[in-house]
Amino acid sequence: MQVLQVEALCWCGARATHNARTADGVMVVEGAQVVVGDTVAPGAAAEIGYEVLCRRHHMRRMTRAAAHATAGTPDVLPLDLSEVDALDVCPVPPSGERRPG
Repeated sequence: MQVLQVEALCWCGARATHNARTADGVMVVEGAQVVVGDTVAPGAAAEIGYEVLCRRHHMRRMTRAAAHATAGTPDVLPLDLSEVDALDVCPVPPSGERRPG
């Protein structure tokens, strides 16, 4: 008998370790801790669901819908890909490293 380990992935591709309840794609942090079953109340149009997230996106409360909503805004500055090697594009240091300061 083999044990099959299924790894949950965040929308960014990282390993998902957190579960977030969403209402219309927005992370819900107040109210009932767990919602089960058909939760749409009469007159309310919010679609309730759950989304697995990595720690970084859970702490930032950034669901897939929130990330895609902000990705196409004109406020985003263009990125010159020739400079990517010179930049530290990840603001979170790898585990075991500390930020200077």
